[in-house]
Amino acid sequence: GALPGVYSVSVSFMPTGFTNFGAVTTCSAITLGASIPTTSNLINSKCDNYHVTSNTESIEAVQVTGATFYKFRVFNGVIEYAYESSNNSFTLNDFPLLVPDGEQYSVQVAVKFPSEQDFGPYGKTCTITLVQGRAIASDVQLELANVFEALAYPNPFTENFKLDVKTNSEASIQVRVYDMIGKLVEDKMINASDIQNFELGNQYPSGVYNVIVSQESNTKTLRVIKR
Repeated sequence: GALPGVYSVSVSFMPTGFTNFGAVTTCSAITLGASIPTTSNLINSKCDNYHVTSNTESIEAVQVTGATFYKFRVFNGVIEYAYESSNNSFTLNDFPLLVPDGEQYSVQVAVKFPSEQDFGPYGKTCTITLVQGRAIASDVQLELANVFEALAYPNPFTENFKLDVKTNSEASIQVRVYDMIGKLVEDKMINASDIQNFELGNQYPSGVYNVIVSQESNTKTLRVIKR
């Protein structure tokens, strides 16, 4: 294969035998460029069952030239979460609902370019293991600590989404949804025991929404996108 570069082309024809190549005429040059990657994955040093020891440790993906957003998919066959960022890295604080201490998760990375509306395909699967206690570590910690975490899934969504809320309180949960111009489109009080099955977004038009999840003095603000 030729090396990347710009080449001119001269053509010979063969009526009864090859003629000499003629002079290069004015025509479009052919540019051979190095292939541009369209997928990513965690860097090699953090791909093969990497042990994460801190909530704030940066877990980097291979940087892709021209990509403006990275999507990190973390899953283990039971749960699946996704996080989008303009940076090619994430921390465990971006996934507050992951279970700690020896639990292993698969991680995939997808990238999006300015000319594309959607993310490209995920790259190869890497694995990480959480080896340090997290805020949501066990039922004992849930009882001892004031725990309140909320996540919307799937996000982005096409029909509706649900809320995954971790709390050690039985108080009702208020869910308020605002569109991007600040209009209140949903305001519900939901029993804590029913929150996992509550669906939102069925009647929403496509767009970006802010979801405020509150319980007593605890509040979480989530941003969701309906395609």
